[in-house]
Amino acid sequence: MQNPIFDAYAKWALATATEFRLAPAVMGLRIPMLMAEMLEPSSTRRETLSAVTEKAAALHEGLLQAYVAAWRSAWTYWPQLMSGRPATRLAADAVGQTLRAATKPASRRLKANHRRLSRRR
Repeated sequence: MQNPIFDAYAKWALATATEFRLAPAVMGLRIPMLMAEMLEPSSTRRETLSAVTEKAAALHEGLLQAYVAAWRSAWTYWPQLMSGRPATRLAADAVGQTLRAATKPASRRLKANHRRLSRRR
């Protein structure tokens, strides 16, 4: 018998690995820009500022979305359990939804950064 909670984690890990596969490419595109900004006055370091602030914003947004997903799962737990769904499947679905909600903002920003930085070349 399979463990549905383990299956939910495994699916999340695979999805996260495929979503964040662009991270090394974004780092490779951003490092030369950051090095060039070191030679300029501090007022024109837009890429450095955006690199830091967008990570904080993605973290905040991900935490908020994970919190909302966890509450949504808690509110629907008992009606779904009474309708006949197994508790282990409900727990696994709740974990999966919460993890997906937490990583979605960072993934979205990563894809946008890759598009933006690869266009500059």
